[in-house]
Amino acid sequence: MSQTFILILATDSIAADAKQLGVSPAQLQDISIQVDASIVQKNALPYSDNQIMALQLWLSYQIQLPSSILAEQLCWPAWREDQVGFADYLWEQTCLECFISSDSANSIENDNSYIEINASPSGQYAFYHFQSYRNPAKLPPVPLIQASTGKRAHIIWPATQSKPSKSQRYDGNYNYHCRLGFSLDQLPYTSSTKNGLENLNHDLDNSLDSGLNISNTNAHHNAIKFIHPCVILWFGDTALYFAPAHASPPDFHQRRFWSHFDYQAAAAT
Repeated sequence: MSQTFILILATDSIAADAKQLGVSPAQLQDISIQVDASIVQKNALPYSDNQIMALQLWLSYQIQLPSSILAEQLCWPAWREDQVGFADYLWEQTCLECFISSDSANSIENDNSYIEINASPSGQYAFYHFQSYRNPAKLPPVPLIQASTGKRAHIIWPATQSKPSKSQRYDGNYNYHCRLGFSLDQLPYTSSTKNGLENLNHDLDNSLDSGLNISNTNAHHNAIKFIHPCVILWFGDTALYFAPAHASPPDFHQRRFWSHFDYQAAAAT
């Protein structure tokens, strides 16, 4: 199972964007993007303190374009193993993004630390760490460093990414898929983050032992408090911005538009 997000287009400049791309505003709004977020265990070993390191968050992006005119203009690089690695300024090209807060704040209005994940379909990626809204303000942003290793956080890419050819259509739509994951132990630790990971591991193991669905448990988990999956699609020199909800003008960093992360949905077996 997973927590599902339907991404919608920011419409602040939709008329100008449609004219530039040679399509109607309605065709731009017909672009379909769904993101599924799932919590998985790396393996089913008996519970131990080390098992905390085995929890992963996986994000699956599914994109459908409604016309060949858009498909021919979309900048969607093919995944290449030799491209996998850290890279800055990925938002200047087609970019899959996700914003995550693991802070112990009780309200999304509080100004707390968060991370930003950028991922190009090519395999390049970046993790950034902000102490509060766009702070530090330097560009490129500050990379997320794992406290346990002193190294930069990294993405897990399955080597199955691909770009569809013009003939690969379903009901007239051009389909693009991308799936990526990362270990939750890379998140900046607070006491609630650690407790949340421990509780989630314990519940996952109990569900494996008893055959019960994790969604039936009553535990509250705090490893991730809020999540905001987003997509930037570049069509030539035109960028379109997609998210579950938008500020105006578009600003993915605005926390009041983020969603509460649903562990019961994301971790259900």
